[in-house]
Amino acid sequence: MSDRNETYREIIHSVFEEWRRRIREILESAVRSGEVRGDLDPEAMARHVVATVEGGILVARASRNPSE
Repeated sequence: MSDRNETYREIIHSVFEEWRRRIREILESAVRSGEVRGDLDPEAMARHVVATVEGGILVARASRNPSE
């Protein structure tokens, strides 16, 4: 991978990690306040949300149909 591509990869990775962290914090707050079940694992759910969106982006790009 070229230096340029590695730089982009690092930027994209940091964006997704920040997004995951914020989702986790929101879910932790929701668990504490009782808005969400107490047995929810905020970290696992945050990773699931990010992975689902990433998968959706991949499917949309593969099908060249941004509405999917």
